[in-house]
Amino acid sequence: MIFILLNLVWTTSSFALSKATEDKFFNACMDGASNSGKNKKLQTKYCTCIVDYIDERYSDDQFLKFQNGSKEKYDKFTNEMTTTCLNKEELVDLSKDINNNKSVKNLNLECKGAGSIVSSMSKYDQNTGTTSQTNYKDRINSTINVYINNNESWIQIPTSLLPPIRNKKPNNKYDIYNLNILEDSITGKFKLNIANKPKITLDRYTGLLSYKGLGTSFTGKCKKVDRTKKKF
Repeated sequence: MIFILLNLVWTTSSFALSKATEDKFFNACMDGASNSGKNKKLQTKYCTCIVDYIDERYSDDQFLKFQNGSKEKYDKFTNEMTTTCLNKEELVDLSKDINNNKSVKNLNLECKGAGSIVSSMSKYDQNTGTTSQTNYKDRINSTINVYINNNESWIQIPTSLLPPIRNKKPNNKYDIYNLNILEDSITGKFKLNIANKPKITLDRYTGLLSYKGLGTSFTGKCKKVDRTKKKF
């Protein structure tokens, strides 16, 4: 994990490192750190350490003079500072916790909620002798099973929520691809047919799962299921 330390133009002051300068340095550090895509808590811990590291060694005037002096010495200082902050125990522990939260193994979910499917109904007009098709949306209470693993994931959908035009799969289990496991959410896609590729979104805090495709959708609340133990 490498954060880019931005070169700043500092305002001079006869006082020690001022609050305004601390805020300026912290905000610039956060702007650079945000490009890394790292967790916000991790960025905040890191940038707080950076500000403290300078605050313990320089005043505003001293740091400005040092920054405009020898480039070799300044580069050495920034390397030592970033290395020290990145290796702080609390930062390393937080990084491990975040990475563990992003890793999911053998997560079995049972999601109960309501889905919808677009169906059609034929209507015969006796006056004209013609038959017309009318589309309508069925709302169906249902349960969906989801299995998530870093290497293999699938979603099992009841037949009542599947569109007529679809790739038929054993037990209606569709592979999840483009799986993206974040600290607060899990997203991915599954393929019903070449044109119908619903996107799944699972909120890891609320347990709410939803997807929407062509003519089909579902929203439900998920709970973990231990499939290694039998109830009966």
